[in-house]
Amino acid sequence: MDDDSRKQLNNFIMFRNEDNFTKFFNYQPIQLNSLTTIGKKLTLKWLEISQLPTQKSLEALLLLIKGLEITSESGNKLRITKSNDKCLLAKDLVNQPFPEQDLRDADLSRADLSNAHLRGADLSRADLSNAHLSRVDLSNAHLRGADLRGADLSNANLSDADLSNAYLNGTNLSNANLSDADLRDANLSNANLSDVDLSCADLSNADLSNADLSNANLSDADLSCAYLRGADLSNANLSNTEVNKARFGLNQGISALIKLNLLKRGAI
Repeated sequence: MDDDSRKQLNNFIMFRNEDNFTKFFNYQPIQLNSLTTIGKKLTLKWLEISQLPTQKSLEALLLLIKGLEITSESGNKLRITKSNDKCLLAKDLVNQPFPEQDLRDADLSRADLSNAHLRGADLSRADLSNAHLSRVDLSNAHLRGADLRGADLSNANLSDADLSNAYLNGTNLSNANLSDADLRDANLSNANLSDVDLSCADLSNADLSNADLSNANLSDADLSCAYLRGADLSNANLSNTEVNKARFGLNQGISALIKLNLLKRGAI
């Protein structure tokens, strides 16, 4: 090793300390100037020197050296600030329209994503509990198994979204667009679904117990085997709705005539 390389190596070793380097590779937030310094110091064969344990760590450092940018499969670039700071992540998602983002298993609980453009995003198994998602565009998004309990999705666009097996207990979905959405096996108990558009949605096996479905549009929706005990169906549109083996009971807004009609169509 020549003198110049030895000097660079010594500078690198001096910088490598628990407060900065270790935190960075453990995906913990550090100051931006410290991140920049890491990038400047790694001018040698830094993969060899730093003994990076995984390809993921290598990719994380490459993001830094390239100017803190990450390129999605669709070619969009998202600026990375503090990788573990969900508030800053939420800000980026709101301020920059990045459709089809890969946010699987992300922790965005209580984050403010109002008005965000997340069309086609993959939020499978993401934690969005108690998040602010009013007027968000989640059309064609993947939310399989996502936790949306207590979230505010009022006026959101969830058309064609995959919400199968999602947890939507107590979620506010008033005035949301859920047309053609996949809600199979979803838990919507105690959810606010007033004035929601559920036309052509698949709600088979969904739990809608005690949900507010007043003024909801359920035309051509599939409610087969769904559980609707205690749900408020005042002024709900049930024309051409599939109700085979759907379980009703103690429902507000259903007249004796409507009940008879539902039973004739296969409801329990």
